[in-house]
Amino acid sequence: MVVSLDYRLAPQHQFPVAHNDAWDALQWLAAHAASLGADARRIAVGGDSAGGTLAAACAIEARDAGLELQLQLLLSPGTTAHQDTDSHRRFARGLVLEEPSITWFFAQYLADPKDREDWRFAPLLAPDVEGVAPAWVGLAECDPLVDEGVEYADKLR
Repeated sequence: MVVSLDYRLAPQHQFPVAHNDAWDALQWLAAHAASLGADARRIAVGGDSAGGTLAAACAIEARDAGLELQLQLLLSPGTTAHQDTDSHRRFARGLVLEEPSITWFFAQYLADPKDREDWRFAPLLAPDVEGVAPAWVGLAECDPLVDEGVEYADKLR
């Protein structure tokens, strides 16, 4: 069974609303899986880009709450607090996701610049990922997010 959730979006709903929505949905699913015909022992999280960020952060929260996940499926997740990796510089222009768009997205999402330092926004900043669900991380070679995805995979490893 695949469950897709809708979370509230910026700019009307800024950080950490999307994370809180995703975490609330995951907890609800774990508690009500049987009523949906799902197996609560086989829950995974996943997402692409910002959805990958939400999935990674929810996997950390799940570990902390004692909610055992079987997998995190992360496709090009955003995991860093600042867009200062080499891939952000190399692929800033000329591809689908360009630097001005990334800057604009974050300006809509973050009410306070200090929120960048919150691991729920930047899972690379989580102090500890020991015991977090196993991860499959898919990255695109020519993507501004590739270096931070590699860094996060290395941290999980």
